[in-house]
Amino acid sequence: DVNDRRTPLGELHWVLDATADAIAFDLLSDEQYKRLFREDLVVMSLARNFLLAQRVMHQFATHPTCYPPLPDASDHSLWQAFEMAVDAVGAHI
Repeated sequence: DVNDRRTPLGELHWVLDATADAIAFDLLSDEQYKRLFREDLVVMSLARNFLLAQRVMHQFATHPTCYPPLPDASDHSLWQAFEMAVDAVGAHI
């Protein structure tokens, strides 16, 4: 279950949420961050997954777009924390 942090998938989901939130907090203005990550759960999920899409698609020289435009987060240093968590969960399975 993705909502149960005790499961591997739940742990990855939790780390993705924390990583995307921290990246957004670092890159966005206070107003943008509040509007995209604190006012609506659906918008928050879309914004988090957009940041993940930027990271993944960057590896294939593809760049997703959205409105309003968001800064490129594909090379943010915090993605390393997410990748370490993916590796750790993969090694644990």
